[in-house]
Amino acid sequence: ASHMTGMGISRLVVAKILNHVESGITAVYDRHSYDAEKRQALNAWGRKIQSILHGEPNDVVPLQSRPGPGIGRPGIIAQRTLPDAG
Repeated sequence: ASHMTGMGISRLVVAKILNHVESGITAVYDRHSYDAEKRQALNAWGRKIQSILHGEPNDVVPLQSRPGPGIGRPGIIAQRTLPDAG
């Protein structure tokens, strides 16, 4: 779920994929199936998994090193770029 929301997939769609039960008045009136949204999200997730499995370039860009938090050992800072929404 965290990786999917990190890709830009909305928390609502992730919750629908995970089949979480909503509470409150919105849950009573919102009867939309979200099938198209779930399909789009799962297709994007599938492409992400395929890129990992096939060793395609990842989206982590190494930056400069600096000491780790509180222990004085070198650490690595990385920046993650988000995929295009298209």
